[in-house]
Amino acid sequence: MKKEKVKLAVPMVIIWCAAILLFMVMQNGEDFFSANPKLFDYVTWTTEYQDNILYKIFWIIGDWTECQAYKSLPGALALLISGFIFYGIMRNGKKHKMFPVLGPINLFPGMVLAGFTGVIVSNILFGWQLQFGWIPTFLACASIPGAVVITYGGHWKVWLTAGILGGVIQYPLSYLSLQIANKISMTPLVVFTIIAVGLGGALITEIIRLLPWMKDVIKDESARGIVPVETLEIPQPEASISWYLRRMMADFTELLFFGNEWVGLIYILALVLSWAMNPAHIAYGIPYLFPAMIAGQFMASSLSIVLWYGTYKKRGGFNTYCANEAMAVVPVFFGTIGVTAFTNIWFIVAMAVISAVLCPWIVDKVGGLLAKLTSKRYEGAVAGVTSGAPALGISIGVVTLLCKGLLMTGLF
Repeated sequence: MKKEKVKLAVPMVIIWCAAILLFMVMQNGEDFFSANPKLFDYVTWTTEYQDNILYKIFWIIGDWTECQAYKSLPGALALLISGFIFYGIMRNGKKHKMFPVLGPINLFPGMVLAGFTGVIVSNILFGWQLQFGWIPTFLACASIPGAVVITYGGHWKVWLTAGILGGVIQYPLSYLSLQIANKISMTPLVVFTIIAVGLGGALITEIIRLLPWMKDVIKDESARGIVPVETLEIPQPEASISWYLRRMMADFTELLFFGNEWVGLIYILALVLSWAMNPAHIAYGIPYLFPAMIAGQFMASSLSIVLWYGTYKKRGGFNTYCANEAMAVVPVFFGTIGVTAFTNIWFIVAMAVISAVLCPWIVDKVGGLLAKLTSKRYEGAVAGVTSGAPALGISIGVVTLLCKGLLMTGLF
């Protein structure tokens, strides 16, 4: 196992060097791209939302990237389109070696429909509040509605019910979470995942249990119509550059249930393109933030996979994507409260190391404890999300607090 980790450490060092170089190039080039915008900025996005139906549609599509704090229209379009492309490739009957889109099951369209239903409902009911400041309409396309589909199948009554309940229930809980986060000076996603996803998932699932049109699929697994994709060859953990790069790219879309390396690559390229088109469009328009996010994610993901390779190989999978998510969220938190340390490459390095070391371990331990409780009543992805999401929130909170402590030392 040590020899395998050493083999993976070589490409990891190359990735870290490339990430640091990417960060410096993007930091130096941001002023040029800002002076020559080719895409609307985030402020325009929010101000035009109320009276312009096109910008409402843009906002709803962009919600698909917001659980990672990107909020990018090109990124969301690339994510969704490439997701359907590789889902189609996965199902064409030929042998393909890649991580499956939404796992090796034929439920991807239902998951997307559930997510869109959720964000459309939340925007219709609560979008008017955007005139008073940012609102979290995005959660319904990145959590429970998709988990309900993965658990109970892709029938229209499943995705439609899950989407509507997600839009109605998760937004109020996420808004409450936002107020709590502001009170305790914590990144909102920490509290979102605990309350809006964890508690909200349990609440939504309990309501679904009471609905008469959902009882068949809940009681009878054969009624769910979940068919595995048998022609897919999932890359197995090995000390090879191919597997290592595949796993790292897939981590960029794991939280959204896509989990495919090719979708991840196209997604990353589209995010960088949207930044080049206008740095004020992506990551809420916070100057110099996106370079820190993307560089930090590459560093955290690559290190996390090496550190936890043994566990990944032993179990056949592990939550290394949690480090990636932390590096998408924690820099945003410091940016929104006006701390410019995220422009310091050594602070990003410190964040990446902390995230890679702690996040997968915390999520595994805390999520495992919660799973013992949730699995007694819930099943499948619903049980996984209601236990894993709060654990992810806790792990991001730990990283945030440790980074706050580092800032207090005056090193950055």
